[in-house]
Amino acid sequence: MNLITLKTFDNSIDANMLRCQLELEGIQSYLKDENTITTNPLYNVALGGIKLQVFEQDFEQAKLYLEKLESTPYTNQENEIIKCPTCQSTKIQAGFSSYRNITGLISLLTALVFMILPFYNKKVYKCKECDKEF
Repeated sequence: MNLITLKTFDNSIDANMLRCQLELEGIQSYLKDENTITTNPLYNVALGGIKLQVFEQDFEQAKLYLEKLESTPYTNQENEIIKCPTCQSTKIQAGFSSYRNITGLISLLTALVFMILPFYNKKVYKCKECDKEF
């Protein structure tokens, strides 16, 4: 039985959340490189992220479940669907790390110069249709 990578992640929290959801659906899955990247996040780029892998025979079912999850729109505390303020699309990405303001830019440059992780980033929504951050 071969394992196939379904999705890659930057952090172990998101990877484990999806792994648990797949297991609730009856799909057995594994995380590759989780411990290495969690121990030293700078290895993330070198290793290609934390890989969520499923068995070959479960890949199509897992892919359909993942597409269903990703197509479900985000809602706020009042259960209203969150839409892009520019194009009104519901296809958005939550938790996107933005460096577009001056503090984020300084943080990113400092991280590159001193070879450390960026110490500041702002988590925003990003529209998948028009790339607007809000």
